[in-house]
Amino acid sequence: MVPFLSAGFARLTPNLRGAVWMIASAVCFTVMTVLVKRLAGYSPPLQLFFSQLAVVIGLTPTLIRKPGVLGSGQLMLLFGRAMTAVAGVLLSYYSFQELPLADANALSFTRALWMAPLGVVLLGERVGPGRAAALIAGFIGVLVVVNPSAQTEVGWPHAAAIGSALLFALTVVSIKLLAKQHGTFSLLCWSSILGFLLSIPPAILVWTWPTPGDAALFVVMGAASVGAQACYIKGMTCGNSVALAPLDYLRLIFAVIIGVCFFNEVPTLSMVAGGALIIVSTVSITLWEARTRSGHP
Repeated sequence: MVPFLSAGFARLTPNLRGAVWMIASAVCFTVMTVLVKRLAGYSPPLQLFFSQLAVVIGLTPTLIRKPGVLGSGQLMLLFGRAMTAVAGVLLSYYSFQELPLADANALSFTRALWMAPLGVVLLGERVGPGRAAALIAGFIGVLVVVNPSAQTEVGWPHAAAIGSALLFALTVVSIKLLAKQHGTFSLLCWSSILGFLLSIPPAILVWTWPTPGDAALFVVMGAASVGAQACYIKGMTCGNSVALAPLDYLRLIFAVIIGVCFFNEVPTLSMVAGGALIIVSTVSITLWEARTRSGHP
């Protein structure tokens, strides 16, 4: 059965194979966020510690066989990226615990909006009128999403979601520099190991032993987190990244469905309108960047 499926998958066009990987990434991400909310009795530092521990244990056999994968000449940049990523994950977990899944997902997409100002400050890029208009529309979408509703009030969870997106945007910028000397698996290993080590101090401060059932869920949560990253990278490298990028927004649809079915979170009109603005603006920015890389104005 598996060889049959593998052969059938290989016959798909690159974009269709990429689409399958992107959908798998959205499913893995949704599973992870559901478990973050399900395990809300544990603080974000503990959630990060236990999920990263599961990932490191899973990677250990491969690292023993292939220790060279950790070879690096950019240790300071790797460490800086890990610190940024850990802070981003902690804020992200907090926002998913406190906000409706759909709201937290919608705000997480602002990562693409932060890339433009970061590119100006860190990489010396220029922002034209069209891209600037898309950025303004996206941040207006953020204001619409965080509009007070009967379900939530504007506060730290919203700030955490936006701050997390900013930190994740910084990690993306750093990946562009690290990718010159590291492969995808090498970056994954470094991120997991350093993330685990950096999660130890804050976890100790709020330490609670998980029940056996919750420990099993943390293993699934760690696997889902890695699966979301791996499938996303695989999908974007399989086919045309511009064509496939919008599929990442499936996780917003999944979040709405899961929120309604399992957490009684009915999406508000402001979330729908603001989320749509964010998505349209980020897709516009993606298309603009693709045209720029191809030499079109």
